[in-house]
Amino acid sequence: MEDTDDRNPDVGVHALIFETPNLLGERAAQAYTDSARWFPDMADDIPLTALCLAGEVGEAANLIKKVARGTHTWEEVFHLLTSEIVDVQTYLFQLMGQLSRMAEAEGSKWTWDELYDLKRAYNEERFGRGSQSAD
Repeated sequence: MEDTDDRNPDVGVHALIFETPNLLGERAAQAYTDSARWFPDMADDIPLTALCLAGEVGEAANLIKKVARGTHTWEEVFHLLTSEIVDVQTYLFQLMGQLSRMAEAEGSKWTWDELYDLKRAYNEERFGRGSQSAD
């Protein structure tokens, strides 16, 4: 794997964080790289990232609330809501990148795709049967 990021050759986040390429890991590395470039003093600030994530989730939830109470339609909030969801993703990927760097520093070997697959399998076992009657 290359030592640099094509978007920013000065930051070798991909080489630092991930041994094997994976979709979620690539997004996490990209978000971390962007944050390190845009806000170098805050790139590793996990509490700040968590607060930013919570704020964006709140903004998305507020739009959904407006539809639920009947003051707006889905059509009216659609573009704003999709924008807020992308903001949520961005901060979530940033947080994943920060945690990946911590794990790499401790010598942990896993990928976000592996963790997702494990969690999905657990949830499938737990909830995948759907509602079952007592007959």
